[in-house]
Amino acid sequence: DDTNIKISIENVWDEEAEFRTSAEVLPLLERSKLKQTGLCLDTGHLSILGLDSGDYIDKIPPGYLQTTHIHDNDFLVDSHKLPGAGLIDWNSFFEAINKIKYTNPLVLEVVAENTTTPAEDIALAWNAWQEICTKHNINLYARKSISQEKIETIHGIKLYNLGDVPGAINVFQKIKDGCNSDLLKAQAFGWLGRCYEKIDEYSSAVDCYRNMLKLNGDNFTDSDGTFYVSPQIALYRIAEIISKQRLYDDAFAHYDKIINKFPGTNHEKWSMIKKAFIFQEKLDDNKGALKQWRELEQINNNEIFNGIISCSIKKLLG
Repeated sequence: DDTNIKISIENVWDEEAEFRTSAEVLPLLERSKLKQTGLCLDTGHLSILGLDSGDYIDKIPPGYLQTTHIHDNDFLVDSHKLPGAGLIDWNSFFEAINKIKYTNPLVLEVVAENTTTPAEDIALAWNAWQEICTKHNINLYARKSISQEKIETIHGIKLYNLGDVPGAINVFQKIKDGCNSDLLKAQAFGWLGRCYEKIDEYSSAVDCYRNMLKLNGDNFTDSDGTFYVSPQIALYRIAEIISKQRLYDDAFAHYDKIINKFPGTNHEKWSMIKKAFIFQEKLDDNKGALKQWRELEQINNNEIFNGIISCSIKKLLG
């Protein structure tokens, strides 16, 4: 209750779900003791149930509507079409939100229309939404523009996830060489590191991770609060690579940096586990391993690690 975090309950269309109609959603909102709790209105889900979004909004008490998921369909399939490409009555929707003087986000939740890049997807969705809002005299504006470099970063990640590592490398190289933002340039280096690991070019991967850390240090959040490769990940990947090369002192230095700079994170715990295993299995130093396990045991608050810790200590103690 003391935070600025809002919780929005979304209306759904599944027959077995409990939060479909306003009659089902409103009692839950009214019972909630959190003043930040409200409604996320999904226009497509309503239409599949045969409900009109304008009528739905009219039944919502003032202040409850926090955000929206805007998309269109044919009343049969939750297809997430562009607004105007389906059968939803947008006149009713806009009349209702104007009536309640709604000023919160109008969020487009649409699928790609067979375009080739995220930039094309975003442009197509934005143009369709702008056109339909203009028809209804809605003063639409982009609250925050998205840079071309960020769009290209998303495109590079998409290629990486699809297995097109050479294509991803090409995208991230261009961002790295032509971007003015240190944050996005650092992210390009981080993703290049992951790409090079994929193709077993470990020396290049380490160089990229180190360049990433030089650019931004620990500051890897932008004004949107988003990041793709964190400093913990970069340090951890370097440590993993060089430990496989048996450069254990250097690996320890990187694990220790994570432990000291990012306490309370899972990367801290994994770094301590990795150190313990190196002591135990690579250096045959059971005393060092036991010390590391004991230190982890003292700070651990994650049940996932309890079994690993207890089994490893029992094994060392015989």
